[in-house]
Amino acid sequence: MRVWSCSTALRSGLPVRQRRAHRLAGEIGLTLVHRTDASPGWMALEDAASPGGLSRVRGLSVAEIVDRAEAGDETAVAEFGRICELLAVAIVNCHVTLDLEKVLLTGGMTRAGRPLLHAIQAAFVRLCPPAFVGNLTIELAGLGEWAGAMGAAALWLEERPQGSA
Repeated sequence: MRVWSCSTALRSGLPVRQRRAHRLAGEIGLTLVHRTDASPGWMALEDAASPGGLSRVRGLSVAEIVDRAEAGDETAVAEFGRICELLAVAIVNCHVTLDLEKVLLTGGMTRAGRPLLHAIQAAFVRLCPPAFVGNLTIELAGLGEWAGAMGAAALWLEERPQGSA
């Protein structure tokens, strides 16, 4: 099964063993997207749609955006929709390239919970070519924002040299 862990903040990616020249396969957080502020040009996805990026670029936390959006703040609703659409575009691009079966949403953005999941799923269905839509599930990872860290620790334990702590 091809499962992809989607977390911009932790720069996680494919949990399958990708050995490339720079050991950086799966760095979806570094994917370029159009700038979302007034500046021209491009920015990394993690700067546009991660907790750290939101704080740096917008001066807001994930919780503040979700709370404001749930309260009906039109600006926050638009910002939340923009974030979910950017993440859905990244998922679409990876899915049509790698033919994934499941995407697990991880990292700090998952603090938004089910509203994030449902908005990303809806944007994915709207943006993905129809032939690819039905064969992918998108879920929140059971470990939430800690899934990437736990996966990194598990990988380190598995790959560490014999005799090291």
